[in-house]
Amino acid sequence: MAEGKLGNGASDGPSFDAARLRDESAHSPGSVLNGEATYPANGHSMGLPGAQEEKVKVLLVDDLPHKLTALHAILENENLSLVTATSGFDALRNLLREDFAVILLDVMMPGLDGFETAALIRQRKRSEHTPIIFITANLADNNLSKGYSLGAVDYIYAPVVPEILKAKVAVFVELFRINRKVRQQTRALRTYTLDLEVVNKQLEHRTRELQSSRESFRNIVEKNQEGIAVVDAAGSIRFANPAFARLLGEWSGGEPSGGVIGRPFPFQLEAGSSRELEHPGPDGKPIPIEVSLAETQWEGGTAYLASVRDVSMRLEAEAALRDSEEKLRQAQKLESIGRLAGGVAHDFNNLLTAINGYTDMVIASLDDSDANKSYLQEVRRSGERAAELTHQLLAYSRKQVLVPKLLNLNSVVDNMTNMLRRLIGDNIDLVSDPDTGLGLVKADPGQLEQLIMNLVVNAKDAMPEGGRITVSTAMETLAQDSDALHPIDKELSVVPGQYVVLSVTDTGVGMDDDTRSRIFEPFFTTKEVGRGTGLGLSMVYGFVKQSGGNITVTSAQGTGSAFRIYLPLASGGAAWTPEAHDGSIVESGSETILLVEDEATVRKFLLNVLTQVGYRVIEAEDGKHALDITGTLTEPIHLLLTDVMMANMGGRELAARLSERRPAMKILFMSGYAEDVRPDGWESLGGVDFLQKPFSPGMLAQRVRTVLDSTRALAD
Repeated sequence: MAEGKLGNGASDGPSFDAARLRDESAHSPGSVLNGEATYPANGHSMGLPGAQEEKVKVLLVDDLPHKLTALHAILENENLSLVTATSGFDALRNLLREDFAVILLDVMMPGLDGFETAALIRQRKRSEHTPIIFITANLADNNLSKGYSLGAVDYIYAPVVPEILKAKVAVFVELFRINRKVRQQTRALRTYTLDLEVVNKQLEHRTRELQSSRESFRNIVEKNQEGIAVVDAAGSIRFANPAFARLLGEWSGGEPSGGVIGRPFPFQLEAGSSRELEHPGPDGKPIPIEVSLAETQWEGGTAYLASVRDVSMRLEAEAALRDSEEKLRQAQKLESIGRLAGGVAHDFNNLLTAINGYTDMVIASLDDSDANKSYLQEVRRSGERAAELTHQLLAYSRKQVLVPKLLNLNSVVDNMTNMLRRLIGDNIDLVSDPDTGLGLVKADPGQLEQLIMNLVVNAKDAMPEGGRITVSTAMETLAQDSDALHPIDKELSVVPGQYVVLSVTDTGVGMDDDTRSRIFEPFFTTKEVGRGTGLGLSMVYGFVKQSGGNITVTSAQGTGSAFRIYLPLASGGAAWTPEAHDGSIVESGSETILLVEDEATVRKFLLNVLTQVGYRVIEAEDGKHALDITGTLTEPIHLLLTDVMMANMGGRELAARLSERRPAMKILFMSGYAEDVRPDGWESLGGVDFLQKPFSPGMLAQRVRTVLDSTRALAD
């Protein structure tokens, strides 16, 4: 170590020239450049390699290598890592990158001496508390105090006594180890604390979620309309919601569970099962309930979860569904019978047209003295009865041809009163109760009279010992969900609006529910054999539905029956009155008629009648055949007489296509029923009339002449 002045004359304290430090450090080996530390060539770790425990570092600073070697030899230990530095700059560079337990710092060094180096060490945050032991050969008292003021913890004088050096270094090494362990434990504790805070926050969050979930579950259970209870293995109720207590009729209103906690469970059933039974409800009346039981856990033991629900609404809905299904089956049954009846009646009308027509022709050719004439007249009367029966079938199936007129029901009833009184006999009173402010309806007058007569006759037959029949009229407004509907029609659409109501009420024997559900079936009758066909009320039902109305029936055994007919209120126009006829009928003519009929027997009958009265007739078996015939025909056709329903092109399509070619041609439809042609749809064709089968030769000749004599001009 160099001898001479200590501290380079820095008696007033260490001096520090930052610019000089930057300049010297930039040109010295192992300098710190741009914040990056480079290890000096002569600075190295003296620790033993391969040590498992992190060694404690001690920094040895001296400008003389042989003294560094001597210090290393003294302090060499497997638990220490000895780092050497040959200058103050070299020492500072090591302190930039490592922490040391103690620094052995030579006082007298060129460049930065020990005091200056110590001052710089104390200025650094990382090394401000690192212990510094100065090593010197001779130190004046003033420099001694200067060293302590710069942060020195001790002095060692040369020549160095190895035991003293090792003892002093060992103290600071142990202190460093203790501090390092404390710092490590502090960091670990801080990390643990942070982790614990995170865990606590998570626990608090989960606790809040659990509390919220419990509260939600409680609200669900408490407000559930289904009774819920927990029953222990001994059969006692441990928990119950208010609905459970209410359903059992034990709700006190004060306690949430109704005071049933601790009571025996009142129902006997196995776990995993359910059954329906009746139990007294809140008002003491039995109510249908469904009870189910399932095994569960409660407070660490086996228990049973019971649920009790009021099934009154479900049973009512099921009963309503069964009732609706029965009504639907009844409606479908009536509809099926109606389709069958309509088809049969159509075929019968064709047959009766020929049978009655030919019978009329034969009767007309016989003298009154001919015995066969009376026989044929009986045949003709039977044919008329068969035609009436067929007409009733068509009325039920809603395929009869209606010619609706604006009618006042009061006038219709008034005109029939005398006839109805003669019909019902002297032991029955007929009372009329008309509404003077009654509106008009649009209906077929003949069918409406038939409807009233059928209802009155039906009422008469229900009063064999006499009684009273009341025929009344009124105005009423129906809504979509109106109760004023026959049960059969509950599923059918009802047009809301004003209706004219015709009521026929009797004081007869009445009907039970089974009879009332079947009264509109064709051929169903409660009368003895030979007293009725069973078609009267079915005709009423068919006419009402075909007219856009509704019908209700109320009856009970011993209290009579009431039929109410609802017909839509018609707007505009005046009431229809029958036209007067003078009886003069021109039954002959010479015009050309195109006859189209697919039934050969009927076609032949029509041909015979028309040719006998002078008409020229062109016949065709269907619409397609008629178009083919007339396609090359140049002469005029004055009248198209055609059936409505035919296989190859029906009468309506034929009339429309021929009218385009022959606009002056008159049209007369004929049919047993008019499913595809309605009077309201004939206006577009012009000059159209209708003749309903069966008809007599005279009716045919009269209607043909009437149509031909209408005001429509004939164009060649």
